[in-house]
Amino acid sequence: MRGILMHMYRITTAVVVVIILALGLFFFYRSAGEDGSKIASSTPQASTTTLNGVTGTGNFTVSSVPTLTVPDFRAPIKFGADVPADVRAALQKSADIIIAKLTKDSLDLRAWIELGGVHKMGGDYKGAESAWLFVTQASPKNAIAYGNLADLYMNFLKDYSKAEAQYLKVISLEPSNIDPYRSLALLYTNFYKKGTSAAEDILKKGIRAIPDSTELKVLLERLLENK
Repeated sequence: MRGILMHMYRITTAVVVVIILALGLFFFYRSAGEDGSKIASSTPQASTTTLNGVTGTGNFTVSSVPTLTVPDFRAPIKFGADVPADVRAALQKSADIIIAKLTKDSLDLRAWIELGGVHKMGGDYKGAESAWLFVTQASPKNAIAYGNLADLYMNFLKDYSKAEAQYLKVISLEPSNIDPYRSLALLYTNFYKKGTSAAEDILKKGIRAIPDSTELKVLLERLLENK
């Protein structure tokens, strides 16, 4: 994604549209049920029971579902000042397609992830943050949303404590994913908690979780050599 942002402004509108539409292939989607996260707590009831204004009698299950505040998916993209007009048009076209999906189903989490990506490419980082935060609330085990937020905080919003928290969340969900260990090592080495053992510690943690990872071992060796 970062590479796309670096070169976006030097390509034609037609190519931009193709790239934007192709992004959907790279977004991983897990609904709240599919990823195993629990969005409702259920308790068997054998008598008259009232919950949230709903009353029933007999053997049945009452579920308490957390209330989700759906962001305004129609909010305009707040384009960065350096985004050319043709790129703006292409991004808006892509956003319109996603908005149509969300109009039909405001809980289409894949569409929310894609919408966040469009806002990010347009330089609207707060819009991207809002979209991806909503996905983490609706589907707390969606590692891709946390990873997108981590990259956003680290490389664009420069909020390093939040970036760290999001990368650690990805690790807790996908301990065998090499990316968050590598990104955290870069974060600790260059931007945050410099001069501490944080980078060394996270690489060692990654090696314990992924013992056959040559890349993490090489990164650790280079880090120790530099020290």
